[in-house]
Amino acid sequence: MDLSELAAIRASGREARRHPWELSRANFVIARLAGQVPEGRPLLDVGCGDAYMLGRICQAYPGRRAFGVDTAYREDLGVASQATLVSSLDQLPKEAGPAGLVLLMDVLEHVSDPAELIGDLVARGLVDSQTLLFVTVPAWQVLYCKRDHWLGHYRRYRVSLLKEHLSQAGILTSDCGYFFASLILVRAVEVVLERLGLRSTEDKGLVGWRGGPRLLRLLSACLNLDAWLCRTLSLPGLTCYALGRLA
Repeated sequence: MDLSELAAIRASGREARRHPWELSRANFVIARLAGQVPEGRPLLDVGCGDAYMLGRICQAYPGRRAFGVDTAYREDLGVASQATLVSSLDQLPKEAGPAGLVLLMDVLEHVSDPAELIGDLVARGLVDSQTLLFVTVPAWQVLYCKRDHWLGHYRRYRVSLLKEHLSQAGILTSDCGYFFASLILVRAVEVVLERLGLRSTEDKGLVGWRGGPRLLRLLSACLNLDAWLCRTLSLPGLTCYALGRLA
């Protein structure tokens, strides 16, 4: 969960509830990483949000040191994590790199120059030729809406653009594609209603999720199936992903 969303939930006085999209995304990422993360190296999540994804990765790779960076991180947010969390790359200890895995989950759309960000990770010794990068970004610029603006997105992606930005940073892509095909229609309807003035201009992303445990499990299962179908049938989806290493 983005920390701006977490802060909005806390400000509303409600308890944060995990969204089925978050659960399914984590399941997809862990499945794609299987057998590819170098042993013995630390784990690093850049733009870690509330560290849910990093926590799931730590469960999948127990015994690794883990580090999370998010510019919006503050201790008073009360983010619980077994990883070391900091608010800038400058605060990372030396033992954070070179990492075996670097996550950039919905991060590149927040920066004007993705190649510069990845180049900075390389220059700091956090990424080398053995480091596996896993990147996700929101897909399809035509679906850019007020929620993207609220979250500070510069752009939405196609796989070709994601590969281009990674290539500019010296990253050779070994796997890429889309997931969450079913959510394209949902987002398209939201965008059309928004542009017709028939949808509220206030959008707080995951803040509005209030589903209970049963609905959470049901929708997560549906999205897990969706992600599997996208992978199997090479379907377009609302999210782009790519795995790669320094060329």
